[in-house]
This record gives sequence, C-alpha cells and structure tokens, in this order.
Amino acid sequence: MEDELQVSFDIVNFSFAWDGNKELPVDKLESLLKNGNLPMINFQPMETGVESNKEDIYPVFTHILEGKFDTYSHDVAVRLRELNQPVFLSFAGQPDVEESPWYSEHPEAGEVYKATWEYMVQRFVEKGASNVVWLWEAGSAENFSAYYPGNNYVQWLGVTI
Repeated sequence: MEDELQVSFDIVNFSFAWDGNKELPVDKLESLLKNGNLPMINFQPMETGVESNKEDIYPVFTHILEGKFDTYSHDVAVRLRELNQPVFLSFAGQPDVEESPWYSEHPEAGEVYKATWEYMVQRFVEKGASNVVWLWEAGSAENFSAYYPGNNYVQWLGVTI
C-alpha cells in the first residue's frame, strides 16, 4: 500500500484479539519493523465462551488478575522483547466507551480495569520487555480519571475527541 500511495507510514496499527492461546503474529511485526514502520498493537483481551454484561466486571480482567493468563502474557512479552525495537501496545483501549467489550457500569469497573492494566505492565517488566511502549487510550476526556492507570504504568496517552 505504501508503494501505491508513495508514502511511508510511521505507525501501523492493528488489532490482536487474544483468548489466551492465540499466537502473536511475530512475522507481521518483524516485517513492519524491517520496513521502517513502528507497530502499534491494540491488544484486546478476549476469552472464548465467556459471556459478559454491562452490569458486571468484565470476566477476563478477573481471570487475568487471578493469574490464569500469566504464561500467555509472559510469552507475548518475551516475543515482543526479542524484537529489540519499539512496539506500541494499547491494552483494552477505550474502556470508558459503552460500545467497548470491556466497558462496565459496575461501580468498581474503573479500579478493576486499572489493576488489570498495572498487572499486565508488571508481567512485561518481569520479562524485560522494556521496548514495549504502553499507550493508554480514553474514549473521551470526561471519564479519563476513572480508568487511567497512572503515570507509572502509561508512557503515551491517547484520547478520542
């Protein structure tokens, strides 16, 4: 596409919906990096066969915090670390948007989301994935503080306006 348009994309964004066993597309990432593109992964936590509703905490977050996906997240962290180049990672972006799968009206939703984000960052730090740039995206500025994990866990901020 870049050749056709006679441009070079600085950042190439793609979604990666994981359910704890889907393999990270390392070949795609390596190809982007080789081409001079900076990959940005929308890391979307999904769990096959698990239903959720807007009144409850998103079940996958609870499972992540319980350690159910530690092996998986460690594997992804190692694979990204081995790229030895920056990779943007947005985990469960825009949690404050009602259309988002991880949106919840539960009173503790924001705190659980923040705890899950922090937990994921810590898993990557444990595996030495310092090349991963954590990008947090808000769906709006109004709900920012309810879901923002904090400056210690976020390197870049994004918001939809």
